Amino acid sequence: MNWLRVFEAAARHESFAKASVELAVSPAAVSQQILALETHLGEALFIRKGNRIELNNAGRSLLPTVERSLSNIEAKLTSLFHTKSHQHVILESSQLLTMSWLPQKIAKFEAQNENIRISVRSDDFVKPDGEDVADITITFGRKSEFSANAKPLIPVNYVVVGAPEVVGSIFEIEDILKYRLLDVASHSIGWQHILTELPIHAEVSDVDLMPVDNTPIAFSMAREGLGLAISLGDVCEPLAESLGLATIPIVRPIRSREQYYMDVNKPSTASRGALLLEKWLLKNA
Repeated sequence: MNWLRVFEAAARHESFAKASVELAVSPAAVSQQILALETHLGEALFIRKGNRIELNNAGRSLLPTVERSLSNIEAKLTSLFHTKSHQHVILESSQLLTMSWLPQKIAKFEAQNENIRISVRSDDFVKPDGEDVADITITFGRKSEFSANAKPLIPVNYVVVGAPEVVGSIFEIEDILKYRLLDVASHSIGWQHILTELPIHAEVSDVDLMPVDNTPIAFSMAREGLGLAISLGDVCEPLAESLGLATIPIVRPIRSREQYYMDVNKPSTASRGALLLEKWLLKNA
């Protein structure tokens, strides 16, 4: 059992030294445990390059099984003995993402990792003194705005949505101008940009443009037939579907130059739960 815990930590960190910090043992002890496991299996699991390591094919094949097994064992111990062994991970993101895209993902992750609990808060959350720093942040922007550790998570394609009866009445691009256009100030791409991308020749005075504070307000108004809203594609899809909104098919998606990036706080000392969540989200985004 200890061999597997050490293997999982070393594989996750790609470092015996970082694994030793997490496990509170010496790097030499980690190396010895890995060697003992490899000897037992009769096959190497890592490629060693000086002070660096990386999984070989056998190690990559073994890792998912070990991760599932450790999670299942911890979950079973909790259910049998009612031990409070939940790992808590704090995830911080935009209000829009926490309202739409994240809840379904977190529900699936926790169902597969019963010993890990995710606390979600929006990035406008006012942290009281002593409040823990987020383990993972997900932020919208350009790569140059983030640390080297940040990983691209969700590309954004802007689409146009409205109530089904409104969308059903739009047969040509020009039909869009018959409706109020709900413009969210915080969007990096607004209606004026989208209209320049469409084969429409219209003066600003011809457009019924209404500024709104945020996407949920725009969606709620669109649901009541009060206009058309801009949606951030996959990011907003769960929220749009829950409100019964439909996408206008004749308006092609417009790719944003920005996207959502995920950043783990201090990855060298991050918890196993935080790193598992990062890996899972990257795979299931």
